[in-house]
Amino acid sequence: ATGGSPGGKARSMFAAHHDGYSPDSNVAARGRRRRWARVLTAALAVSSALAVAQAPAGAAVCDKTWTGASNGEWTDAARWSPAGVPTAAHNVCIQVNGTYVVTVRGAQVARSIALGAPTSGTQTLRLLGANGLGDQSLTLAAASSIGTRGVLELTTANSSAWDAALLSSAADVVLTNAGVIDIDPGVGGLRTLGLDVTINGTVTVDRSTVLAAPVAPDQFRFVNQGPLNIADGVVFSWSGGEFVNGAGGQINGAGSGRIDLVGAGSRYVQGAGTVVGTEPVVVQSGAIDYTGAGSGTGAATGIATLSGNISAGQTLLVIGQTAGGDAVLTHSPIAWSNAGTIQLLTRNSSAWDARLSGGTNGVVLTNTGTIEVLAGVGGTRWFDQSIVNQGGTIRANNVKFDSGVGGRTLTNRGTISRVGTGTFVWKGGTVRQEAGGTITAPFSIGGGTFRQGAGTSTSTITAAGTNLVYEGSGASTIKLTKLTAKLTGNISAGQTLIIEGRTGPGDTVATVQSNLTNAGTIRLTSANSSAWDAGLAGLTPTTTVTNTGTLTVDVGAGGVRTLPITIVNSGTINVNASATSAVAGHTLTNTGAITIATGQRLEWLSGTVSNNGGVIAGGADGNLLLFGGTYNAGNGATTGTVPVYARNATVNFNATLAPPPASQVIALGTCTLPGSIKSQQTLV
Repeated sequence: ATGGSPGGKARSMFAAHHDGYSPDSNVAARGRRRRWARVLTAALAVSSALAVAQAPAGAAVCDKTWTGASNGEWTDAARWSPAGVPTAAHNVCIQVNGTYVVTVRGAQVARSIALGAPTSGTQTLRLLGANGLGDQSLTLAAASSIGTRGVLELTTANSSAWDAALLSSAADVVLTNAGVIDIDPGVGGLRTLGLDVTINGTVTVDRSTVLAAPVAPDQFRFVNQGPLNIADGVVFSWSGGEFVNGAGGQINGAGSGRIDLVGAGSRYVQGAGTVVGTEPVVVQSGAIDYTGAGSGTGAATGIATLSGNISAGQTLLVIGQTAGGDAVLTHSPIAWSNAGTIQLLTRNSSAWDARLSGGTNGVVLTNTGTIEVLAGVGGTRWFDQSIVNQGGTIRANNVKFDSGVGGRTLTNRGTISRVGTGTFVWKGGTVRQEAGGTITAPFSIGGGTFRQGAGTSTSTITAAGTNLVYEGSGASTIKLTKLTAKLTGNISAGQTLIIEGRTGPGDTVATVQSNLTNAGTIRLTSANSSAWDAGLAGLTPTTTVTNTGTLTVDVGAGGVRTLPITIVNSGTINVNASATSAVAGHTLTNTGAITIATGQRLEWLSGTVSNNGGVIAGGADGNLLLFGGTYNAGNGATTGTVPVYARNATVNFNATLAPPPASQVIALGTCTLPGSIKSQQTLV
């Protein structure tokens, strides 16, 4: 029902409720609309006709006072002083000491009310919808109050067809409560509050209640600074208003009892007040502002906005569900922090997604608390927000954590983990694995840059077409895929780099951008199919990998292995699958160990191979084959049947030791032989 006066607020009191009530499908509800339309139109017309000026807060003078400390009816003219039923012009006072109830039936009005005696008893103003006068409403035009001894009760009798409401006929009418507001279940029907409320006392909500929606730009404001108790199964809801849980506030939701704020004009402000319950505050397509550190849980559904910082003890749920659809919660475009808990989840159907967005690339969330994506019932979990995980935890619980869009930065100085089958996907942007950071869940980045610093990982990190930069010694296993992969920096002991061709990314070549030292492990392999190749290449012919660790060429699922790069080896090179330098002009210098498995071959094209004190070990029919270029036998040794072939090359016996270690070279085609063959050296 809607109604209004110039500068006033219109009321739309009927919304879908927790108990299943729906204004679009319930005939009784439509009847209620018509009744409320008549009630509100009459009340607002009286207020407009009288044109009563609103007195400043606290300045109203009692010009209609309840007489006698006994029960009575609002409409009993004899119970008022001066005699007569209050009108929209009267400031009503119910302040006689004693315990009694004043019952309001039907549509009544007053300019303001002051409820509650100064010294003794309990004074109750009962708004009663019942047979006879039907729906109840009390409409106010000016600031009103409930004292510490006052009780405002909204209830019904006789039939669930009746409703009870406290309304306002002007903008910014504030009811200040230091006593008790009791929204009683009665025998059913709706309960409606249509004015601003400041709570310093207690509110008990035992029946689903709506706050009537005002006409823009006005908004109702509910400031809670006392206990607000919501019974199990009860919903306290409105659209177009603001709820502030301030200092001293306590929202206590029993069972499924909760507050619902619905619509783009709705705003929940979490200040210093506390929240107790499973899910006591739900914002659907509205706004959530964190301005204080009051503990408790709040939830966002639909397209909603977020501002402020989440403190320790605070939990924010982002829920995709049937009521609200996909959840997209966007933070205001400024840096913010989470010291509490953020969870993304879904309900009802796998059709729904849950997403938290920073809006723009420059907005950074600093996490010292917990960020978790939950499996729910399916759908996607998007967290398209730059994050600095500063000692906090980011966890994927049986679902994929997806950054959603490219261009974000994840700096990890905390823990990235999973429960069950959880995984992480970061699309483009930059991931920094810094000191204090640990990754224990499968993690992948597509494109962008991964910076491996002092942070550690116990699960494999997959980087597809990524610029991989080693800038620290944190233990890790990183798998590079795609032809566009780039590699920079030095690989430390305890670090493993896997270069893998596989279905999806296809062939993989990691291109080294500048001279690199490997003290860890580099492995070339493939998966899924023999169609895929893997290679380690230099950006230029002189780009060098200095290997003091292990470089392994594996069979994997098959395919070609290429090493078009200059290598200085004082560690170990294991050739478990045939490999080739692919292009001419590169240098292989060995003072370590090169082991070539049975039946495999390391081909080097028109470059230089120098065995300067190392060992080249060939298994049965495993060998190094140099096409053109120069082989320097040096002070190196060879083992195996035919460990080194040189075809149409220069074979230089240039050992400086006498005698040098035993070695053998087989010359093929036309070769040049400078130098002298010493004891224990064999040329075939």
